[in-house]
Amino acid sequence: MSKEGRKRVKGIPVYWDELKSKRTLTLTDTAWECLGQKAERIGVSKSELIEALSRGVIPALTLEDLEVLGKRLRKSLPKSS
Repeated sequence: MSKEGRKRVKGIPVYWDELKSKRTLTLTDTAWECLGQKAERIGVSKSELIEALSRGVIPALTLEDLEVLGKRLRKSLPKSS
């Protein structure tokens, strides 16, 4: 039976080899909506999209790309007082 056809049972992981834990993520409403649209487009939950991106299942940026973008982002953000 495919994973999509499995009945979910509390305490038993479905997609990954470990259970998930509740986390808190702070996003703007716009980012939350964008995340939802992307997750819906590929047919997964927001949680599964974040999990897949984090695990590298869905290709994302390389660490080098992230470092360059992070530097650019920090330079463009307004200075906090």
